Amino acid sequence: MSITATDLIYPTGLLRAEQFPGESLLANVTEEWLPEAEEKAAEANPDFRDEATKDWVYYRGFSSVATRLAGTPDTLALEGVSRTMSNSRVQHFKDLAEKHLAEFLAAFGTSQVIAKKSGHTTSVGTRVKF
Repeated sequence: MSITATDLIYPTGLLRAEQFPGESLLANVTEEWLPEAEEKAAEANPDFRDEATKDWVYYRGFSSVATRLAGTPDTLALEGVSRTMSNSRVQHFKDLAEKHLAEFLAAFGTSQVIAKKSGHTTSVGTRVKF
């Protein structure tokens, strides 16, 4: 199966346009992240190549969101109204990026297994297909 941008962008995928204000999510996925992911996943276990491709795109996307949020001021004041944003938003997207990077690496047998369907984690150094 070949992965397309529609597999990665909401409602089918996890990436949402509103997470990338001022950017074209479709352009990021089709022109940058997906071609990069396909190249990087080419050597993955064939059973997990499509998932590895998706995981790399999600890693890049969520890393981008975390970086953008980290560069945003914690407090913004406009016309006498102050708004404070929590650092937990940055951590949330960092955690998502790290999760998808770990799953990408697992497709090569170089990371901890993430057993999505069972909810269990094991450390045999390779990804398990259910």
